[in-house]
Amino acid sequence: MRVIAPREETSAVIEVEVHQQLRAFLREQGEPYWHHHLTMARLVARALRLDRHALIQTGAASGYNGHYRLSYLMPALLWHQAVVLVVPEELQQRLLMVEIPRLRQWIPPHKSIRTGDRFPCPEFQGLLITSPQAWLSDRLFNQSRFPTGIPTIIDGVDDIAAWTQEQLTICLHPRDWEELMLACPTQTDAIRDARIQLTRLIYQHPVNPYDRYLLEAPETTVLTDLYQTVWHSCMTCSSENPLLSRIPQHWLEFWQSLQQGDRLIWTSVMRQQGQFSLHSSPAEVGSILAAVWAQQPVVLIGTALDLEPDAPIYRQRVGLAEATCLKFSGDRQQELIQLYLPDRLPMPNTPQFQTALLQELRTLLSAATAGHGLMVILIGDVPLKAQAGSILAAEFGSRVQVEKTCLDDQGI
Repeated sequence: MRVIAPREETSAVIEVEVHQQLRAFLREQGEPYWHHHLTMARLVARALRLDRHALIQTGAASGYNGHYRLSYLMPALLWHQAVVLVVPEELQQRLLMVEIPRLRQWIPPHKSIRTGDRFPCPEFQGLLITSPQAWLSDRLFNQSRFPTGIPTIIDGVDDIAAWTQEQLTICLHPRDWEELMLACPTQTDAIRDARIQLTRLIYQHPVNPYDRYLLEAPETTVLTDLYQTVWHSCMTCSSENPLLSRIPQHWLEFWQSLQQGDRLIWTSVMRQQGQFSLHSSPAEVGSILAAVWAQQPVVLIGTALDLEPDAPIYRQRVGLAEATCLKFSGDRQQELIQLYLPDRLPMPNTPQFQTALLQELRTLLSAATAGHGLMVILIGDVPLKAQAGSILAAEFGSRVQVEKTCLDDQGI
C-alpha cells in the first residue's frame, strides 16, 4: 500500500477542494450567476497540479463584468505552492480590495499575498501579483527577477501581443537627438542636418488619423548615413575610441534594428509641436513569446481570442504550441444585446450627421444611466470616433474610453 505524503495528497484533491469551496462560497454570497464558474476553476486547478499550459476564453460578456475572476482566484489561493498572477495595475487594486478579501474570509488565510515587480525570495510559497510589463520585461530580457518553473496565471491576454510589442519597441524621442549631439559634439552639424531632412521627408506623408507612418527608403537612408558618419567619427577619433562608449545605447540599438528584416520601422508625428518620434518594433511576436512560455506553465485567460475553441490562429500569433483549450459560450437567454435603430438620421456624408449622431448617443446614454452594464459604441470612421469620444468624455467623465479593453462595469 502506497503512503501519500501530505503535499501529494493536497495536489491530488485540489480540483475537488476548489470545486467544493467555490460552490459553497457562491451559494453563500449570492454572487452574480455565471454558468461556468466551477468548470473554469477546476481547469485552472488542474493546470496548476499538472504544470500544463491552459488557454481559456471566458466570452465577451463575462470578460467585461469580470465575473470569471473568482474562478482563478480560488485555485490560486488554495494551491499549496507559489503562484504568480499577472494582471494590469488598474485591475490589481480591485482584486486586492474586493475579490481576494472576500475569498480569504471564506477559506483559511494561510497563503501569503504580495505585490511587486520581482519574486520576494526563493522560499516564498504564496501568491505574487505583478503587472504584465514587469513580468514580460523579466522574461524577455532575462532579468532574473522571477524564477523559472513557477505556475503563472495571466488575465487579459487579449492584449498580450500588444504588451510584448510595447516592451520590445525601441523609441527615439525628440530629446534623444540633443543627447546624441552632446555625446558626439564633433558631429553636431551632421546630426542636425539629418534631423532636418527626416522632418521634411516625414511631413510629406499624407495626413492620416493615427499620425503614424512606416518609414520609406529615403528616410531609412538618412538614418543609415547618419549611423555611418557617427560610427566613422568615433572609430577614427583615437585608438581607444573614447566617443564610441558615449553613444546612447538606444541609438545603437535602433541603428542595429535597421539592418534586421523582421522589424517595422515607423514614426509617430506630433504635428502641433512640429516634432516626431522614431520607433522600431518586431513584425511578429509569436517566435519571441514561444521562448517565454517554455520557462513555466501558464494559464492564459482572455475574453474572445479566436473563433475556434482550440484557438489555432491566436496560439500561432502568440507562439503557444500546445495547451488545454476551453471556450465558454454566452448564455443566450440572459446575455441579450439591445439594439436601437433611430429613424430619419441624416446621411453619413452630410454636415448634419455628426450633430444628429451625438444627440442620439446622448439620449441613449442618459436613458441607460440608471441601468447596469457596459455600453459599447461602434464607430467605423476614425476621426469621428475620436471626436465622439472627446465630446462624450467631457459630459460623462472617465467612464468613456476609446479603444480600451479593460473597462468598469459602467464603462462606455
